[in-house]
Amino acid sequence: MDIGLIIEELKRLEEEKRRLEEELKNIGEDEGIIVCKYVRCSKQNCKSCPHGPYYYVIENGKWKYLGKSADPVLIARKERAKELKKEIRKIERKIMQISSIISF
Repeated sequence: MDIGLIIEELKRLEEEKRRLEEELKNIGEDEGIIVCKYVRCSKQNCKSCPHGPYYYVIENGKWKYLGKSADPVLIARKERAKELKKEIRKIERKIMQISSIISF
């Protein structure tokens, strides 16, 4: 096991993590997901039920109504933010694994 190669890999992972975090920061999106719901009304025998779709964003446990049509740009930004966070967590796990090897 070449310690120089391990250190180079750690540096590469740290740089990739910084790049992803910067992209996430530039997107400007908090935690949150877009939800599409169809809802039933209170009218008995309503032939149109369920009604919708209605779009909501859920952030920090709070639902915010977006309307009958969701902005495709907002959806794309939320999806990209979700992907970036997943990649960052994956890199953090790799860094921890490599760091534990070095510390032995």
